[in-house]
Amino acid sequence: MKVLMTVPSFNVLGGVASHYMGLRRHWPMDVTYHTIGRRRHVPAIITFVPDMVIFLFRLLFGRYDAVLLNSSFKSHPIRRDALFLRLCSWFRIPTAVFFHGWNSDVYERVKSSPTGFVKAYNRARLIYVLYSGFARQLAEIGITVPIHLTTTKVSDEMLAGFDVTKRDGNIDQILFLARADKEKGLDVTIRAFELVKKRYPHLRLSVCGDGNALREAKDYVAVHQLADVTFHGFVKGAEIIRQFNESQLYILPTTHGEGMATSVLEAMAMGLVVLTRPVGGVNDFFEQDKMGRLIESVDPVDYANAIIHYLEDVSLTRNTARYNHQYACEHFKASAIAISMCDDLQRITTK
Repeated sequence: MKVLMTVPSFNVLGGVASHYMGLRRHWPMDVTYHTIGRRRHVPAIITFVPDMVIFLFRLLFGRYDAVLLNSSFKSHPIRRDALFLRLCSWFRIPTAVFFHGWNSDVYERVKSSPTGFVKAYNRARLIYVLYSGFARQLAEIGITVPIHLTTTKVSDEMLAGFDVTKRDGNIDQILFLARADKEKGLDVTIRAFELVKKRYPHLRLSVCGDGNALREAKDYVAVHQLADVTFHGFVKGAEIIRQFNESQLYILPTTHGEGMATSVLEAMAMGLVVLTRPVGGVNDFFEQDKMGRLIESVDPVDYANAIIHYLEDVSLTRNTARYNHQYACEHFKASAIAISMCDDLQRITTK
């Protein structure tokens, strides 16, 4: 089977790009990636027409059995991918759509006048979402095509040689690995760490990621003379694995419209306790107090209290590490997800 997939630029690495980079070596089918959206120094409004033209030529000459459009429930992507979907329908190529991110404000606008959206996206043979709540919302506005729950992935290679039994339950380092944006909760993380550091002076915080909140975070650390906070900037590959290996607790106080934060799944797979918010697909599987904590608020005190809870209970931290690793290996490995998606796409070509 030959499949064309739209993907964001791998030079502007985010969750979706990381997802498809990790799946690339595991596809049991012939997959072509078609890059769309912004590039490193070029905004999406400029790349839109060239992306559309190249996509059209690929449909004309590529002889694809199926297309997978990777989208997000935001204003520009849903308009763009409605056009891509129309092109696919003109060429009678079975098409699936994968909504990764979700914007509640955009959903409310679509809900108030859903006709155009519903007409466009009911052309798909299959829609993927990362959270059951998103599936219910799509059904509410009139989407009638099959909607499947899926997940982001953990790279099989990341787990090569990892031994969770070495996690002894002691916490020396907390990890924040995400875009360094306010909506990802970097400011909450640093203030929570500051509170805990007063009682546990050995504790370290590792911050990995670039973003618009990074300068403010660095200034706060400098002004408050907060020790043992290290800013690594953007990391990838072996450095990501090193950061997970050296940390024992992962924190992501996100208010972003997450579908399924890949970093949460990776942290689980690498045996870290997870503290995050109940946003998106994490709600469908997360076991409170068994995998870590889902915390409703963005109050640093609440996160500090949760960190202290795990610092003071070595046995709980050790058991959480082992449970998270086992669960992630059973549910989130890239090789299994690639096979499952291939089976789904095979089925829509035979309808």
